Amino acid sequence: MNPPYSNDKCEKIRNTEEYDIVKQYFSQIVKPRKTINHKINSHYLKDVLERYMMSNGSYYHITNDTLILAMFDMGYKMKQESCSPNYCFN
Repeated sequence: MNPPYSNDKCEKIRNTEEYDIVKQYFSQIVKPRKTINHKINSHYLKDVLERYMMSNGSYYHITNDTLILAMFDMGYKMKQESCSPNYCFN
């Protein structure tokens, strides 16, 4: 599967602190499942991560694109919701 964005956009996202934070958080707390979970999407997951960081005294705005690319790079299967910029993951 190819990345969801152009190579230039992927490179810019991968060189951000937010990208590293998403990968660190999700690699420690979330494990892939066998099937795509259509009840939870990328926008919801980024909101959960932002709230978690605020509860720990730090805050970063995580873009939907950053979360999607980080999940892709960690090997998650993903499916874009119809008529939406959001993705669901396994």
